[in-house]
Amino acid sequence: MATSSELVASSLLHTSGPLVIGYLLTWGLYGVFSVQVYIYFLAFPNDRVINKALVTIVFLLETLQAILVARDMFEAFARGFGDPDAITGLHFSGLSAPIIGGTVGFIVQSFYAFRIRILSSWRVIPILICCMAVVQCVGAYISGIRGFIGKDVRNLNAIIDRVGHGVST
Repeated sequence: MATSSELVASSLLHTSGPLVIGYLLTWGLYGVFSVQVYIYFLAFPNDRVINKALVTIVFLLETLQAILVARDMFEAFARGFGDPDAITGLHFSGLSAPIIGGTVGFIVQSFYAFRIRILSSWRVIPILICCMAVVQCVGAYISGIRGFIGKDVRNLNAIIDRVGHGVST
């Protein structure tokens, strides 16, 4: 027969395992992105200032996201060691994942729509891309705001949470 501490440890494993993988992937992909930004600035020193500014803004937002993810990891696994509520708590996940991710997605998708408009004579496709970028960004903001309100993953079961997550992905 399993003891209560073994049951808690088992439930923590199923909850914390995906979090650890997600945190590690975030930092690994941030490293890849940092190298890409470095190569961009080396390869295109004479690129337009607006393009460099967009790359810098996206890089700064992604840096902020990586910092917030590291803080959430510390809150869940260091300060809240062994506490199931610390692992299921959202901390700054409402800001780092949906809001920053939605903002970056909106910036990048809008830039691609602009480039499609410049490189082709199409008008409808860039407008559709921009409309979908706005809808995705609004859904991401809804998810982020609901994350701050809910404060815990277990509190995000309302239909608006599902709609916000579905639209933002």
